[in-house]
Amino acid sequence: MKSRKTKTKHESKQVSDYVFKDWDNKDVKLSSLFGSKEDLILVHNMGKRCSHCTMWADGFNGVVDHLQDRAAFVVVSPDSPETQKVFATSRGWKFKMLSTKGSPFNKDMGFETNNEEGRAYLYSRKLDKAKY
Repeated sequence: MKSRKTKTKHESKQVSDYVFKDWDNKDVKLSSLFGSKEDLILVHNMGKRCSHCTMWADGFNGVVDHLQDRAAFVVVSPDSPETQKVFATSRGWKFKMLSTKGSPFNKDMGFETNNEEGRAYLYSRKLDKAKY
């Protein structure tokens, strides 16, 4: 199974405590997203401009409750908080979204490339430090 093979080859790395913006334009640290969970599923969505990301995000509504039983769940995009709020509300999305606009997160995680694509990461909180 390819995903199992990839997982075993991937070495976890500690990440910075990045700061994102919520829909009220308030700072939200990566470390705070775990809540009471040990794991965090963070989905990088390319935002309103990407019809594929929109389709995937529409599907999250059907599984978000199940995902949140196991881990914290958040979707991030480079859209401004205002754009996210209007677009997500119009789509009926019920999951947490945060903006990476102005944060080095996208670049550091490899999202700002010519072949940009949506991705999902699993972060694990060990010794109060996020690892992926």
